[in-house]
Parts: sequence; C-alpha cells; structure tokens
Amino acid sequence: MKDTWLRCNVSPGQFSGEYAVSGETHSGEGFSLFVCEDDIECRRFPVGDERVTGQMRVEILAEKGTLALVRLPRQSMENGETITVNRNDLQLHRAKQEA
Repeated sequence: MKDTWLRCNVSPGQFSGEYAVSGETHSGEGFSLFVCEDDIECRRFPVGDERVTGQMRVEILAEKGTLALVRLPRQSMENGETITVNRNDLQLHRAKQEA
C-alpha cells in the first residue's frame, strides 16, 4: 500500500508534536493548517522561527488531467478539508508497516 504526500512548507506549531503547514492550491491560492508530526515528512523538523520544505500526508479523492482533489489530514483555515492541487506536487511513498 502507498501513501500520498503533498509538497508543503513546515514550521513549528503551538504545541509539542504539532506543526504549521502551508502551501498552494492549483490556482496559486495559499492554504494553511496545523498537523501532527505523524502526517509530516521532512529531512529535519524545524525549530524556533525556521520554515523548512517538507511533505504532508493527503488522500486523493479524484483526479482529472493535471489536477487532483485531495483530503487534508485536518481542516485548513481557508479552504476546509479538501483542496485541488497540481498532480506534480504529489508523491507516492510506500506506507510504513506497524510492527
């Protein structure tokens, strides 16, 4: 099974294990939300005022041409829990197996 990940920017959230995530929809509009670290991948997690490039786990609901409608792990502040993104901003990874 594979997980789908959306390219995004990651910065520290308000609580331990939480991160602020931001990115752009297919039309260039911004979106932002707070996500737990289990739904984020990045080379290293940011600290302080840092912002790093990373990926957020999403679920693809529909695809058409170069676009994909995805469900976010939580509701965004601007767009609810679904957004339309460019398919080239998505990446598939093998799902992690629980021991």
